Amino acid sequence: MPEVANYRNQLLPTAEPDSGAGDASPKIDFVPANSSKEILGDKNSTRFRVSTPTVLLLILLIALALRVYGINWDQGGLFHPDERAFLSQVYDLEFPEGEEWGHLTDPRVSTLNPGSFNWGSLPHYSLKIIHYAVSPYKWMDLFELRFAGRALSALSDIVTVWLVYLIGKYVFSSRVGVLAALFSAIAVQHIQLSHFFAVDTFITTFVVATIYFSIKVAEHGRRRDSLLAGVMFGCALATKFSVLPLSLALISAHVIYITSIAGDRYKPEKRSSVELAVRRRISFKNLVLTGLVVMAVLVVTQPYMFLDFKTYIDNISTQGEMVRREVDFPFTRQYEDTPKYLYQIVQLGTWGLGPVLGLTVWLGLLTSIAAGLLAQRKADLVILAWVIPYLMITGWFDVKFMRYMLPITPFLILYGTRMLWWMFEIIKSLKPDKRWLRVLPIVLVLIFTAHYSLSFMNVYTGQHPVNDVSKWLEDNADWGDRVVQEHWEEGIPNLVWLEMHERAELYNDENSKKFDQLTEQMSEADYFVLLSNRLYGTIPRLEERYPVTTIFYEKMFNGELGFELVYSGGRYIGGLGVDYYEDPFARIQFGPPEGFEPPSSGIASISFGWADESFSVYEHPQTFIFENVEKYSDRLLKTQIGASREALSQFRPAEVGLMLSDEAAEIQRNGGTWRSITFLRWLPDWLTPVVWYLAAQLFALIILPISFLVFRPLPYRGYLLAKPLGLLLVSTTAWSLVSFGFIHFSFTAVLMALIVLILVSCLILRVVGGDLLVHIKSNLHRLLRLELLLLAAFLAFLFIRAANPDLWHPWKGGEKPMDFAYLNAVVKSSTIPPYDPWNAGGYLNYYYFGQFMIATLIRFTGIVPSVAYNLAVPLLFMMTVAGVYAIVHGLAELTLRARQIPAWSRKSPVIAGLVAVVFVAISGNIDGLLQVLSGLARVIFQGEAFGSFDFWRSSRMMEPESLGNEITEFPFFTFLFADLHAHLIAIPIAITAIAAAISVFLRMGRRRSFGEVMTGLIVLGILVGSLRTINAWDFPTQFLLACGFIFAGQFLVQNRSLVDRLFVVGVSVIVVLIVGYLVYLPFHSNFELFNNGLLRSEFKTILWRYLLIHSIFMFLIVSWVVYLWRERLSNSLKVLVNGPVIGTGITGWTWHFLIVVFAAAVATLSLTGSATIAFALILGLLVTVSWIVGFRAGLPESRYLLIPVGMVVMAMSITGGVDVFTVKDDIGRMNTVFKFYLQAWILLAMASAYFLWFLWDAGKLSFSRIRLARSVWMSVLAIFMIGVMIYPILGTRARNLQRFDYSELTLDGMAYMKSVTYNDHEGPLKLKYDYDAIRWMQHNIEGSPVIIEGLSDQYRWGNRVSIYTGLPAVIGWDWHQRQQRVGYAYTVTDRRFEVDQFFNSGLRVDAIETLDKYNVKYVYVGEMERAKYREQGIKKFDRMQTDGLVQVYPSAQMISEGLETPVVIYEYIPPN
Repeated sequence: MPEVANYRNQLLPTAEPDSGAGDASPKIDFVPANSSKEILGDKNSTRFRVSTPTVLLLILLIALALRVYGINWDQGGLFHPDERAFLSQVYDLEFPEGEEWGHLTDPRVSTLNPGSFNWGSLPHYSLKIIHYAVSPYKWMDLFELRFAGRALSALSDIVTVWLVYLIGKYVFSSRVGVLAALFSAIAVQHIQLSHFFAVDTFITTFVVATIYFSIKVAEHGRRRDSLLAGVMFGCALATKFSVLPLSLALISAHVIYITSIAGDRYKPEKRSSVELAVRRRISFKNLVLTGLVVMAVLVVTQPYMFLDFKTYIDNISTQGEMVRREVDFPFTRQYEDTPKYLYQIVQLGTWGLGPVLGLTVWLGLLTSIAAGLLAQRKADLVILAWVIPYLMITGWFDVKFMRYMLPITPFLILYGTRMLWWMFEIIKSLKPDKRWLRVLPIVLVLIFTAHYSLSFMNVYTGQHPVNDVSKWLEDNADWGDRVVQEHWEEGIPNLVWLEMHERAELYNDENSKKFDQLTEQMSEADYFVLLSNRLYGTIPRLEERYPVTTIFYEKMFNGELGFELVYSGGRYIGGLGVDYYEDPFARIQFGPPEGFEPPSSGIASISFGWADESFSVYEHPQTFIFENVEKYSDRLLKTQIGASREALSQFRPAEVGLMLSDEAAEIQRNGGTWRSITFLRWLPDWLTPVVWYLAAQLFALIILPISFLVFRPLPYRGYLLAKPLGLLLVSTTAWSLVSFGFIHFSFTAVLMALIVLILVSCLILRVVGGDLLVHIKSNLHRLLRLELLLLAAFLAFLFIRAANPDLWHPWKGGEKPMDFAYLNAVVKSSTIPPYDPWNAGGYLNYYYFGQFMIATLIRFTGIVPSVAYNLAVPLLFMMTVAGVYAIVHGLAELTLRARQIPAWSRKSPVIAGLVAVVFVAISGNIDGLLQVLSGLARVIFQGEAFGSFDFWRSSRMMEPESLGNEITEFPFFTFLFADLHAHLIAIPIAITAIAAAISVFLRMGRRRSFGEVMTGLIVLGILVGSLRTINAWDFPTQFLLACGFIFAGQFLVQNRSLVDRLFVVGVSVIVVLIVGYLVYLPFHSNFELFNNGLLRSEFKTILWRYLLIHSIFMFLIVSWVVYLWRERLSNSLKVLVNGPVIGTGITGWTWHFLIVVFAAAVATLSLTGSATIAFALILGLLVTVSWIVGFRAGLPESRYLLIPVGMVVMAMSITGGVDVFTVKDDIGRMNTVFKFYLQAWILLAMASAYFLWFLWDAGKLSFSRIRLARSVWMSVLAIFMIGVMIYPILGTRARNLQRFDYSELTLDGMAYMKSVTYNDHEGPLKLKYDYDAIRWMQHNIEGSPVIIEGLSDQYRWGNRVSIYTGLPAVIGWDWHQRQQRVGYAYTVTDRRFEVDQFFNSGLRVDAIETLDKYNVKYVYVGEMERAKYREQGIKKFDRMQTDGLVQVYPSAQMISEGLETPVVIYEYIPPN
């Protein structure tokens, strides 16, 4: 292929001058390049000139001196805990001898396994090599090993200084490189961390080296640079896992080389396909080799990462939980309530670099971001591809150790230095009279930074402060004196003759045991020692958590506990005329101990306030010794600090979370009268569905212009999708009006929302009205047929619900009681957030917006909630059908258009739409067929009865008795079971979000108005954002799908540069995120999430079970792939096998190699118990490669094929992800599998329906000319089709039998109560009594006052009053309240205890206390209360008339009319 070779020769990198020689690379416009031969003066000057190598050598010597000086800063104390642990691990390593070599690959016994991966292994092995290298001369013990470790750390940082020079010189100029190297050499953070043997300096060196070579890759694309970058990146990963974002810079460098012309600026240029293919091939090959090099480096330098992978992942996960503060390590509590990003910026900018250099580097970063965007220098793009992501990730952490900033500090210094030289050039251009003004900014920054750095070196002089404490005690304490110090602190050395074992456990939670121990220790102590500000600088900041311990510290410091300050010491930053004071008391309310004076040995003292704990407590902590001069008793000490048993018994953290304000609670109590809400309760049963259906259609009609504009790229132009979108937009608008206080939730609020949307639709109609009318007129018959389809779907499930409308059943009745309680509470709530019906005075901490959508229809129609519940399920089913049909029918029709085949041909897309409806909303899994076959086997082979069909079993398809408690629901089961749960309500909204994302994808690359594009993104943002409030489990999937389709849409746009496309992607994603967040901001501002985070899953899905669950989908997807390769891409298959492939960047050998690597990875996963993950990888990659090759081969429908392919890839990602991760605090992995597998089902079902239509369109379902292979295939397909349709028939019948006594068809979910007698644990309960009483409460109680009723186990009859009236009860179901109020779970226990005591106790005073505490208005005593609680407790209510408790049900008139009921309702009106 001479043409390819010719282009390749043109594009291969040219020779480049060595980086140590002259400045051959292009320089930034503002800075002229200097000769590398001189730094001071010019060539014609007679002044003394110094060569660059000489200056650099001097800088490196300065760096060495600053890093070696004070290397024995701890005098052998090892006061840095990380360093101590690190050295211990290194010391314990041993090279194998003899038979130990046979255990080298066994991580349990290998002597080379560090055993912990909190840090990488490379520094371990590096120091161990040195340890052995010097052993012939001297065997270093653990304490001596610290010198070698610290020297190694210092050497690494000196290499970093040199690399900073190389980057500065290569990218900017020699003077930038020299000055940046000088700043790095004297930077305090670099100096300090070089004195510790920890990983920070090592990862920084490897990061800077990786960036250096990546910059060269971006500019020249040479293989050696790629490989060297890979080596450095591998070493960085082998040092600490947190540098993984560095891969972005490495990959970006290769992408920049592919997409830009030669030179230092990023300038996209259109090339021929051959030229582009060559560049792609070069970069792809280099990138693959780089990846292999990274893996090889990891295998060599960190082999036990692979051999002990479980420990590696566990350690990494623990570190992740630590930085997110999901695990409450005491040493991370210092960061509570510290601002994200700002804290790191301030700490690095003050203590880490000094304020002058700190301000310079942060300003330099800002200017460099601007320069990067404007000038688009390749070096800037590569550097920022590391700095920005790392800063965004690290700054977001809840734990903010200042050392986390070191890996980006060299680049900040480079950018600060560049800004100083820009200032030099700007001042020079102004031609000032004094030439020294040019260098004034540089000199000032250098002087102040050097002064601060040299002042910092004072912390390495003299004894370590802890050793000074030891010396003072040695000189002043008597033999046997008792010394108490804080726990989580270092020990005090060399004092074996004192009693030193007492540790005050002050980080422990406040309780009597803690203070019994503390006061006993303090009363018997002779001295109390504080070795740093670790505890006293943190605990008083957390006064709500540590109220008594805060008082302890305050009174210790002011002398009220009988202790007197006798010694204070520390090393201080200063000594050159100015002292820099780290104020350890800056963040607490009280001051230092009496008698303490801040150090001031110079002319002036400067305080920057609080210094990060990790900056101050290792080599220069502030220490105090207090002597016990008064010898107070432990009892007196308890009184002094308020730790008496009486005081502690009353102590609880303030119950402030998730509670309504007094004003909001009053509004909620006064609003929501049932009879005013249900103004159409008189409607006959058969008419309510008509009103309900018409109301939903009205919502859809009003927003039809919006839907038309959003879904315009789809064939039906959003007509079907207006159904779910209408309900969402009306509800969102009404919710916003209520949330922002414009109006209370009511019929009027919904009406106002409709008016707002009518106005918006009218504005849109002015733009698209003509097109909309033309569309409706030209498709009127088709739209009418679709309406009939939707009506049929609604009526079908309406009859299913009418056959089993009961809203409670003790066995397999589900969580309808909770759903109905929440729905009633949302309906009755006047403000947002809605009140909690099971926690009086609180609000719902639940994703309740789905209930609000249904409540919006209830408020608008006035239909009784117990009927509306059973209308909501058919409506949501109908909307699901609408969304699925619209998407898959639309894809099929677009496919035909791409092939230039009319949509009304015999290859009608209607088939695709109907199949999709069946697959998504109607079919079940194959378990229905298995149950039938099992029944037939019993009849035929065993002579037994067929047996009953178990509708429940099909939703529990994992192995029996699995500890993962997995649920494998599918949509039809969800609708059939009819729990109006978040995941059910989310289904049609999630499908609509997919349709909106597809519309955004289809719109890209087409000429559309800005208004249409923005409307599409805004509505997509609303849809995706709403899912966080409806069912948060759907949000990540939908957000990733939206991002994927946005990215894919731009990927297919060929007339823009890569940067432009990425910019559009970024802006689009940001719009979606911001809109989705801001629209639902009131929800997020009130919601508290307690179980955020992921854990590594302990359970795996067995592959054959996964295939059984998704059998028909897997069959169809694989069938489509086989068909595509055999009949549409057969030539491409041959080319791929033999290679090379022009335009793909994949050569033949690379392709073969990748296949081998991928096969090895899959085999490894399979053999290690992760076969399902392996299968997901295979199938995901298979469909992706199939699409890529089809797209390259020019398949006309490839644009639309990407949509179902994307669905499959997302579903496979879910499949693999569920086996890798489990959501924190899940029950095993019940909800993780349940919620995500349900989403995967929908995606796979839509994709499979499209693929089946695709095959049908290709004639693969035809019986003409049928051969054996196809006949077998069609037979298997027929079996699957029949098998998945068994469940809807038999499952529906079996489900409807799971109810109380059969009665006529009805939609009233409370109707069963009229005739049912339920046998509870305490005896039979005739539910009609409760039914009559609840109806009376609904018709007679004003507003939404608090009630108190009896409790039972959840899923039983307890809390039935709050469930069916929506009135707030003192407390409801135990487990669900604990889940939703994890941080305040103790209040659930307290409330349940108080309610039981309220009914059990015979004391009126106890009852009155409870009534007043929770503002109870009504007391409910029914059969259940009489059966469960003590008789004397129930009888006391009749004696409480004088206390304000008056019987209101049954009234005297009811009794006189012959009403006999065990239910009594009391109204409580507190006497004045």
